[in-house]
Amino acid sequence: MMSVVGDTSVTTAALDAMNAKLKAAKTVVVGGGGPSGVETAGEIGEMLNGAAGWFADRPAHPKAAVTLVTASDRLLPLLRPAIASQAEAMLRRVGVDVRYNTKIESVADDADGATTVHLSSATAGAAPPEPIKADAYVPAVGLAPNSGFVPAHLLDERRRVKVNAKTLRVDGAGPRVYCVGDVGDHTPHGGIPDTYSGVPVLGANMKRDCVAAAAGKEGAAVEGQDKEFTPLTKEAQIVPVGRSKGVGAIMGFKLPSILIWLIKGRTFMLEPAFFVNMTYLGNLYKKEAK
Repeated sequence: MMSVVGDTSVTTAALDAMNAKLKAAKTVVVGGGGPSGVETAGEIGEMLNGAAGWFADRPAHPKAAVTLVTASDRLLPLLRPAIASQAEAMLRRVGVDVRYNTKIESVADDADGATTVHLSSATAGAAPPEPIKADAYVPAVGLAPNSGFVPAHLLDERRRVKVNAKTLRVDGAGPRVYCVGDVGDHTPHGGIPDTYSGVPVLGANMKRDCVAAAAGKEGAAVEGQDKEFTPLTKEAQIVPVGRSKGVGAIMGFKLPSILIWLIKGRTFMLEPAFFVNMTYLGNLYKKEAK
């Protein structure tokens, strides 16, 4: 479970149940070859199997078979292939095997508490692989946009909101309707960086629109210019793999593993001071961006 569904008690109960399963698991399947899947598989692999010793590429005495399943032909598609290969090598060091070109068709909870994961091949004409009976299954196959309440004519074929990619207005919805975050179609990849950089744009343009409406000038030419959104297009993603390693790049520059650990691997950037000061208290946006 990678997101809140219902109130927090539902998420807490699901996490408790999954943690109990993982402690005793002998077979684990993680679905998804993006950052969430790689991070999750790395953490589970090292928790259950430990890490390989010097000059070894796999743990000497693994306790569980951990398999990461991806429909793609490589991991971490937003990063260059060399970095993706490095991530796979780090996963092997904690006893995780990767199955490429394989789709998860469905999962079924068995009477004995296990989960049967039904697979299909992403290669046209290939025979479907045998199902995997897993003690624990973790889905990390991507996000579904929370757009069920949005009128259909405002959505694209992926159920994302059609957004003016420069101003973040939802032009088809009429005045003073805006969109920011992964639910919009205005970013090529989505993610936290584009959400953070989109909020100042939304705030500035919303302010202009509201001032104009209050002055009776809605729809007319308003003094000044809209603030425009620029999506992040350079390679930028950091992915911890296990407790002490990781891969990634920022603004197109590959980062060493130790730096990934320092930035994210220790606490997954959940440091209370950072989120309280920058996000909860609004310090990230307390001054209007110029």
